[in-house]
Amino acid sequence: MSILRVGSYNIRHGQGLDDRLDLERTAAVLRRLDCDLVSVQEVDVGCCRSGGVDQAAELGRLTGMTALFAPAIAFQGGLYGHAVLSRLPVSSWLAMPLPGQEPRCVVAVDVSWCGRAVRFCGTHLDLDAEQRQRSLPILQDLAERAGLPFVLAGDFNSAPESVILNTLVTSWQSLDSLDGPPTYPADAPRQRIDTILAGPAGQWQMLAMEVIVESIASDHRPVRAQLALVDGAQQKG
Repeated sequence: MSILRVGSYNIRHGQGLDDRLDLERTAAVLRRLDCDLVSVQEVDVGCCRSGGVDQAAELGRLTGMTALFAPAIAFQGGLYGHAVLSRLPVSSWLAMPLPGQEPRCVVAVDVSWCGRAVRFCGTHLDLDAEQRQRSLPILQDLAERAGLPFVLAGDFNSAPESVILNTLVTSWQSLDSLDGPPTYPADAPRQRIDTILAGPAGQWQMLAMEVIVESIASDHRPVRAQLALVDGAQQKG
């Protein structure tokens, strides 16, 4: 059985709960995840607060993965947004803006995995429930339009029982459970707002889903899932 390892981590631009900016520590957490694909939120590129570093490129270098960055806003002389890290060959990728009181985005990456084409989408949704709801059709269209098995991972700012996640899991598969471990805040987690979904429904088998215990490197804990496509799942590419 071929296993796809995927993850999500809100890195808080590399600033830990000890207020230390340490991108190497962030990269160490990402290496510990040991994923084929990771959705990475709150990434700085050229921003003053993080020393003008291209954090996406640097995380790619430190993890040995391909880094794909999409800006959401201009910030402190640079850009702030979302990245996907891939250990797999990337055939194409695109980014789309999402509504938000603070603009957000989603990154979709098509990769080759074990002779199959798979779409991996990473995102970070707004704090406002109405803006998150407006993001729903965009996420659904982007995930499904390629006609591929897909995974959607990120910081949804939404609990598992929320309207937005319940809407998504009517046609997709949740890789979470309502009683899964919380992810935020990292030092004393109370909320499960970071999660992973997959689709189309019935095409994936969830082998493992876990929250990684990491209490200092960011204000979120990372999540990781291990998946397999079921026999007869759609193949393309």
